[in-house]
Order: sequence, then C-alpha cells, then structure tokens
Amino acid sequence: MVAKGFSRKEPDAPKEHTGALQKWSYSQWSDYEKCPRKVFFKQVGKVPEVGDRKALERGIAAHTLCEQAIVTKDMNWLVQPVPGKPTKLHTWEDRFIDLAREGAGAETPLALAKGWVKTTWFAANAWLRAKLDADTPKRLIDYKTGRKYPEHAYQADLYATVKMAVDPDIQALDVEFWYIDEDGSVDKSLARWGFARDGQEARIRAWEHRISAMMNDDIFPARPGQHCGWCGFSGKKGGPCDAG
Repeated sequence: MVAKGFSRKEPDAPKEHTGALQKWSYSQWSDYEKCPRKVFFKQVGKVPEVGDRKALERGIAAHTLCEQAIVTKDMNWLVQPVPGKPTKLHTWEDRFIDLAREGAGAETPLALAKGWVKTTWFAANAWLRAKLDADTPKRLIDYKTGRKYPEHAYQADLYATVKMAVDPDIQALDVEFWYIDEDGSVDKSLARWGFARDGQEARIRAWEHRISAMMNDDIFPARPGQHCGWCGFSGKKGGPCDAG
C-alpha cells in the first residue's frame, strides 16, 4: 500500500533504531515521508513553526465541537461556528447521535512501548502514541477537515493496529474517517476500512519496515516539493528552511 507522494520503496528489513528519534506518531511519520527535514525541525530541534495557522485553528475548533457533542450528548454543539469556512457538522447529527448512544469515548489516548506492548501516555517508555477522536468496541472514528487523501488509509491501518495491540480481545474493527466539510447524510462523505485480528502480525511487520528509515535517521535531508507551500518551516514564510 503506497499512497501518492510517499516513499516508493520500503527497507528490506527493520533495523535497530539508532537515530535521533526515540518515539513517533502517525503525523510524524507522514511528515517524514514528505520531508525528513521538517521532522528534524519539529521533533529534534524543537523549532516553533511559523506561517498561517488559520487551518490548524479551524481544525482544532471543529474537533472540539465534535468532542463536546459526544461527551455531553448535546447535538447543539454541531451548529456552533468555527473560524473561517463553516463546516457541515450539522448534517452529521444522526451519526453523532448513534455514537452517543453507543457510549463512544472521545479523545481516547493510546500508547505503546517498543515491542508493540501497552503502556500509558506519559510513561517514559511510550514509543508510539495515537489519540482517537471517537471510539467504540467495534469502530474508531477520526474527524477530518479538508480533502480526502489516499494516505489516510495508512493512518486508518496504524490506528487499528495500535487499538488491537492495546486490547487483545478485539477480533475485528472498523475505522471510519468522517470528512466533516462534506454532507454527512451521504455515505460518500466518509471512508471506511475493516481490519481483522488475523492480520495484526503482518501489519506490525509492515509498520516496522515503514518507520525504519525515520527511526535510524541522523541526517534528515530536505525533500523539496509542493508540500513546501504549506510548511511552517519554509524560508519563504520566515522559517529556517532554505530548501523550498
């Protein structure tokens, strides 16, 4: 499974992690696949991002409304405004009602230590972290503002793998991405993937391959491309990167 814009070749075998990074997340790996230097600035150098934060602020506001609708079971949260372009959260009301009836959790933190074993979010051995926007025993939900991208399939795969590692009793799991800028009354506004327990070992091996380059990197070369236009470290936006 290789999405457009991501590495076309995975390492032949996982290696012992000897690079500058000691922990990771999906967003960190996604950044690395586009440009390793971005990960260096953010995770190693701890350099603050600059540039336009409007999209980030809008996304945070929308996620907060979704969380409140689940926690309080009050669907009036879905009609509250967010900064910038309005969402279509109100058209998702029936789906949120279903989640609330199922007793879905909101903003559930999951953490694994090396070896894909359960640990706690703030533990010193936390190696991989994932936060679930909403979850029930049978499905995970991630809210998305903006467009659908092929690489979202990777995120769904990783979240299912982490959830099954944390809870060994889960035999099957659906992961749904809700694109809340679209009309939620139609199924095409969400993406759904199904995962089974019998594929867990293969998924873990695949992720060990995918992260090998990142977790063994101590150079973090720049990889200029179209993504530079949205990067908060771009020199054109006043950031420290002069590559794009």
